[in-house]
Amino acid sequence: MIIGAYSHIPPGTPPPLLETLLSDVYKPLLTYIYNNPSIKIHLYLSAVMLEWFETNHPEINMLIADLVKKDQLELLTGPYYQSILPLLFPKDRSRQIEATTTFIRKRFGKRPKTLWLPNQIWSSHIVPTMHMCSVDRVMISTFSKRLDETYSEVPFSMQDTGKVIEVYPVDTIVESLVNLFRKGLLDIHEFEEYLDNTDFSDRTHDHVIMVNLHHLLQASTLNSRQVSAVNLFSLIYDSVTKTGDSPVLLNSVLRGKNLTKIGYLPSATYGLDSERPEMVCANEMLTQYGELNHLYGRLMHVSELARLYKTNKDVKKRVEALLMKSQSGGPFLLDSSGGCYRSEYRQYIYKNLNEAERLLATYEGISYPREVDLDFDGNNEIVCMSRHLLGIVNSYGGVLSELNYLPTGFNYCDTFTGYRDEAKRSALHDLKEGTSQSLFNDVFINPSVPVEEYSKEDRKKAYDCASQKWDLSFDDKNGQKVSAFCDFDSLPFNLDRMRVEKSYQLKSNSVVLEYTLTNIGTRNAKGVFATEMNISLGKRKNADTMYTVEKTHNRIIKDQTKTAHNLNNFRLNDDQNKTLLSIASNVRFNLFHEEYSLSVDTMIENESLYQYSLFLLSWPFDLKVNESKTITIGWRIERKQTRKQKEQA
Repeated sequence: MIIGAYSHIPPGTPPPLLETLLSDVYKPLLTYIYNNPSIKIHLYLSAVMLEWFETNHPEINMLIADLVKKDQLELLTGPYYQSILPLLFPKDRSRQIEATTTFIRKRFGKRPKTLWLPNQIWSSHIVPTMHMCSVDRVMISTFSKRLDETYSEVPFSMQDTGKVIEVYPVDTIVESLVNLFRKGLLDIHEFEEYLDNTDFSDRTHDHVIMVNLHHLLQASTLNSRQVSAVNLFSLIYDSVTKTGDSPVLLNSVLRGKNLTKIGYLPSATYGLDSERPEMVCANEMLTQYGELNHLYGRLMHVSELARLYKTNKDVKKRVEALLMKSQSGGPFLLDSSGGCYRSEYRQYIYKNLNEAERLLATYEGISYPREVDLDFDGNNEIVCMSRHLLGIVNSYGGVLSELNYLPTGFNYCDTFTGYRDEAKRSALHDLKEGTSQSLFNDVFINPSVPVEEYSKEDRKKAYDCASQKWDLSFDDKNGQKVSAFCDFDSLPFNLDRMRVEKSYQLKSNSVVLEYTLTNIGTRNAKGVFATEMNISLGKRKNADTMYTVEKTHNRIIKDQTKTAHNLNNFRLNDDQNKTLLSIASNVRFNLFHEEYSLSVDTMIENESLYQYSLFLLSWPFDLKVNESKTITIGWRIERKQTRKQKEQA
């Protein structure tokens, strides 16, 4: 009988959530083990979590070390930053595992020999990686939700490219009961009854029970904390040991002992950790969510730049450390942590990628702008960089798919749309599911439709210019200037034919965008042109974060205000990043503003997770044949001065 528990916590998890896990799960569980000396438990905690303990709660690591020394606890290894190993290069896979193994060996005195994988995402390519890292075994469920079948209930040995490992399948029954209970499909009495009826008396093979601690916390939350997560674990432990042998730790079992079966576990996502268990592999997340596909493409791009860098060994070492952090798997999953819907996980990767690319940009062999196909669609994007900004221009719509402020590493275009069956949307306007929302996404709006009813997915209300591919070019002499244009034929709203040209210029702290609208049709064109600024802001402390600067005073624009008319500027306080965002135009505009959040069931509650804010700037136009109109927008990002800095100034 092999029993254990696991917790997948990616880097970037908000500190309040970490504190909740500590007080409600980790500390009670470790205390329970300590108070019951006969208990032997396997435990997987991410190295990031153990690192957080070391910094913020060192007494927890002291308790873990004591339990390991007493042979009550065996720690499992895994990727250091909760990486999805099949998405990484072989060298990076081994680095992630070896970093965790080394941390555990140095801090707790024993080198782990058994692997656990975040969300139980498996690939046969991991076998040679395990061999390289001297890791002999993997614990993993072999139940495939998509196929609705279990590959094996019996431990077996597996070889790939001549390297042999041992696979210990996790029992499906207990995992399924916990999953049903945390979703409210079983009450506590039914849960206990089903557990009592489980029978592990079959001694022809080892039984492996691994419990998802996040699911236990979610079940406890669903039941208004009337039963704690550790009480649920104790209930499971008592039930499964009642009919089975006394639990043992795998490090006490000789390799190959009693393993007579030879098998081969196909690459797939196993178990019930994921909220998308029907997906076969991690790459399906990239095909379903455009934002994740772009993020992964950026990771591959910066990784390729790092291979080109040959100059300074210290810089290269620093870049490699940043890339290891950028390989976090947090946003490439959907589980009870919030996964891809939690912006902190995405911004964690962007922050480290931005710092890595900023360092690499000092190398003379890496110049900007650069053309690269970041989202693997066969069309190159243009990456441009100034002193403090890094922007990426996409050929579809000529939009900015990223705008990163390098001093903080924050991406102000980190938007996420998701799917209705996974998350409840707060925004009123409709969006196509799984699509990226960008900066300076242009639309022609039906003048007869109130702006409050705006929806670019409804062709009767608006025409989305990002539906067409634009021609991109950049000026070699003025390297940070990127131009885009597109001709639109047969536009709705009696517009006929229009040409839209836009030119981006990245300066030190600002991006300047110049539009030229030209009527290339055969009759006058009268309508409304608008651009979407889908801006991802840090979490705001108060509602009075947006205002416009007028001649005599600043006028606050309340969050509840959907529209503001006849503006030539507005400003946003980004309290989290301590920055001030100033947007201005040489032509007065009308502003429509809407917040976009998603309600997602997580391990602690149904959370409202902020994604981004829509700022729709619109201008009326009335153009004769071949007549043009020019509009210039400037967006400046600057660090806010502290009171001390203001006094010194």
